[in-house]
Amino acid sequence: MDTAQVAADRALVETVAMLTDTGLAAKVADLTGEVFKRNLERHEPGELGDTPTSFGVQCSENLKTLALRRFYGEGDEVDSEHWNVPGLKVATVRNSLMFEQGGRHVYVMKAPYAEGRMPRWDLFNWSQASAIRHSIAETNTDTLGGYTTTANVEDPLFDHPAKPRVVRTYLLVWAGDTKTASTAGWLTVPVLGQRPFVAMQPLWWDEEMASEATPSVRSAASSAPSFDQRAGATPSVVVRPATQEGGAS
Repeated sequence: MDTAQVAADRALVETVAMLTDTGLAAKVADLTGEVFKRNLERHEPGELGDTPTSFGVQCSENLKTLALRRFYGEGDEVDSEHWNVPGLKVATVRNSLMFEQGGRHVYVMKAPYAEGRMPRWDLFNWSQASAIRHSIAETNTDTLGGYTTTANVEDPLFDHPAKPRVVRTYLLVWAGDTKTASTAGWLTVPVLGQRPFVAMQPLWWDEEMASEATPSVRSAASSAPSFDQRAGATPSVVVRPATQEGGAS
């Protein structure tokens, strides 16, 4: 395997372990589930003209605002919801939510509404994305010694010549299933090239909620297949049990 790929994989595994051990991954997963469920409950494509775009923007804005409140202990957040995570900093960078911990910077992105709970990883395009996401990919390509991905996912014939440094900039991509109000999240290493990511690891995968707890969406905004209609295996991660109130815990 290419040395740049090995370096990216190693850094990613270590960062996922840090986020999990400090409890930040679970807190982000819980808040994401709350935000997703609440926005599904008030999503009104037929009556109010809501769209997948407006839904995504609302989720992102709510997640950003509430994450900052829970970090700083402001607003209506109760003491039990305060994010007292050692070494954590929460900020917005160019209007994007960012977590800083242990020298790592983790930016947050919601996958498109139509893709359900399993993003189409091959469709991410940093040249058409926001400036901050393109900048993340550029930073990681530079960190990995100028490494860019090729269309071939198999091991390259020749090792990448440059010496990679430690990856410290990541993109947390989360997605949700509108039928079950369940969410999932991955930590990824975006880079430039023909494939948008050099490495990714799952952070959480919600158990599907019971049908009586699933919010109803009055008018379907997309005919895209849900995750259980897609080919592919379920990620081998520890699932978080769903609750009957307030989404996943």
